[in-house]
Amino acid sequence: MRIGEFARLTGLTTRQLRYWSVNHLLAPSRSPSGYREYSAADARIAARIEGLLAAGLTIRQIQGLSSCLNYESGVCQRERAELKAKTKDIERRIAQLEDAAALIAEVLRDAPIIRPASGTDATDGRGLGDAARS
Repeated sequence: MRIGEFARLTGLTTRQLRYWSVNHLLAPSRSPSGYREYSAADARIAARIEGLLAAGLTIRQIQGLSSCLNYESGVCQRERAELKAKTKDIERRIAQLEDAAALIAEVLRDAPIIRPASGTDATDGRGLGDAARS
């Protein structure tokens, strides 16, 4: 299928697809007239690229993994260590976010509610983000 149809199918933009192609992340075949032709295998690889980007890998890091994105044939040994390290980093970030969520839940549970006096605003019109900047 051509780039427009593939973009609609995958939810990507044609600009992303061209960028990935130029950066050797996704290599669709070419029709005799030069159009990019995408396959079901390309859709699986595009989903993996999106997942790796969402996990925080850079385009350059994914380029290093590009030979292994079609991992039905296996994951390259060299890239396994990088993926394991990235997994540990994600797990560390998740733990930090869980700690932050627990702290917020504790504040919400234990802090008394301050009710503004009639006609006044207890927060003086500033939200948490505004108060942090003052």
